Amino acid sequence: MADGQWFTVTKLDECTYAISEYGHWENVHSYLLIGAKEAVLIDTGLGIGSMKTVTDGLTDLPVSVITTHVHWDHIGSHGEYQRIYVHEAEKEWLTDGIKGLPIEQIRRDASRDITKPVPAGFSAETYTPFRGEPAETLQDGDTV
Repeated sequence: MADGQWFTVTKLDECTYAISEYGHWENVHSYLLIGAKEAVLIDTGLGIGSMKTVTDGLTDLPVSVITTHVHWDHIGSHGEYQRIYVHEAEKEWLTDGIKGLPIEQIRRDASRDITKPVPAGFSAETYTPFRGEPAETLQDGDTV
């Protein structure tokens, strides 16, 4: 199952999907877990294509995002979702930007070694990682 040519969706079991971006050197994988009343997306990928388009095609349930860590290749489509959760130690990276990594380097990394056609509207020159407030922060030991 695929979204256009950018995302590859693999059904792992009845309620779990891997959403992969194999056309980029990072080979990013995000995971959608579908529950009875809501769904959880673990990371939102590169942001080169619309992750929400994919998750909307897999479930009608509300989707919350859990961020494993705040690197540009894990938060790319965060802006498409309203409920984002991040560990308290990385909240500033989400709100203020990724420390020590200039936007020029991120744009070079986002556009290099791409082996699949990118979705319409993607431009490496204007690519900007998500910055914003999470709905909540998580602490060590939290149960989600």
